[in-house]
Amino acid sequence: MKVSKIIVSLVLIFFLGYGGLAFYKSQKEHREEKESEKQKLEKTFPGLCEAGRWINFSSRKSSGDDKNYKEKLKLKLERGRFSDPEKEYFFVSDEKYPLDYFVGKEVEISGAATGKKKGKEIAVEKIRCAGAEADKIKSAECQRLMNYLNANINKLVLEPNANDKFKVAAFSFVGENKENKTVDLYVDLESASLLKGDDGYEARIWLVRASKLERPKPLIQELAFMEKKFENPKKEKTSREKKAVKKKEIPYEKIILRGEDIYQDSNQGSVYNYDKIKKRWILQ
Repeated sequence: MKVSKIIVSLVLIFFLGYGGLAFYKSQKEHREEKESEKQKLEKTFPGLCEAGRWINFSSRKSSGDDKNYKEKLKLKLERGRFSDPEKEYFFVSDEKYPLDYFVGKEVEISGAATGKKKGKEIAVEKIRCAGAEADKIKSAECQRLMNYLNANINKLVLEPNANDKFKVAAFSFVGENKENKTVDLYVDLESASLLKGDDGYEARIWLVRASKLERPKPLIQELAFMEKKFENPKKEKTSREKKAVKKKEIPYEKIILRGEDIYQDSNQGSVYNYDKIKKRWILQ
């Protein structure tokens, strides 16, 4: 009798364990499939953005209490919340379509005020790029500007005591003066001597104002030249800093070597990285 009970118990434990393992695998596959779908969507954003096409976000059904919202603005992210520059409205989207990609870009948002937080919270239903990123002429000018800066960076940057040559890691467009027809952008610079022992990695950031973009050689004015110094990796970190490192938000400080960083409080912009396969600068 005892033997049969033991056998039944072992069989039960086996099936429970098998069922738990199967459930775990199912959940893992679901998460991976969901993450893969999200990554595919994010990869389509640059092309859709540059084409100025609407991206439909929410499948949420509107209620009678919702108020329609449609505006052009520069999307801002501060303390984990998406807003317009004046923080008059805050924007939310479903998990499937993140708004992170559109931060710093001029966009047109269509949605509905959900009635929460006195009508200031907008559920995004669709969004599209409505700034320079979606303007074919301006986009072509920006490509020419980036190609020019990339090819001539070591002739244009005047850094004292530079023992090696720079290469461009990324561009970030942060400002535009339509009246004066100028654009301001950060140029992230790397060099062969980035690793500096216990001091961590260092890079350089060049803030410039460009004009006459229609010319083969646009006019370049330096606004600031900075050192991007990452935190000492061997230094004892606070719990907050440890969380930031886990999220790959590595703390760093910008040390101004020349000029003034006029965008230090609002340096979210349209970032471009070079794609070797497509042989062009790709909007991130």
